[in-house]
Amino acid sequence: MNTLGLFLVFGTLATAGVVAGPQIPRASAPTGVRVIAFESLKPLLPPFSGWTQTDTKGEQLSAPVSHSRAETRYRRNEERIALEIVDTATSPLLLAPFAMFVAPGYSERSEDGFKRAVRLNGQPGAEEWNVKAARGEVIAIVANRFLVRATGYHVGDLDAARTLVESVDFARLLALR
Repeated sequence: MNTLGLFLVFGTLATAGVVAGPQIPRASAPTGVRVIAFESLKPLLPPFSGWTQTDTKGEQLSAPVSHSRAETRYRRNEERIALEIVDTATSPLLLAPFAMFVAPGYSERSEDGFKRAVRLNGQPGAEEWNVKAARGEVIAIVANRFLVRATGYHVGDLDAARTLVESVDFARLLALR
């Protein structure tokens, strides 16, 4: 499960009273920002030359944290990439898990791979590579609102995931606001 999915599960459990404790938010504070419909996000999922695009879908949730998301999958032989665009409506609860990783200068390295902050089309982002799993993730946070994430499975490096994130038209995404 991805970080956003895990966070939303715990938020849902907290709202339902299943998980107790002050460290887990009970609900999101309204930001006053209206969430973009997932139908408007789906057209921003680009085709990717040499890859087969499948399973394009979207969803919109109002609780526990209001957000919408569009996602698609790409396949080339055994390689897989999942691309998603999430409108967080500037919710700090959705953006906080990524704040440390996109901070300028952030970097960590081990025998298994690395994580580092990067800039993607002028926006803060992060890259993560796991050598053993041949899995990589590239994330951009656009205008402190939209999360654009590509996760590659059974890939040789981060190039395709990075290219996909940078292929999303950030200017068109910002025009939706």
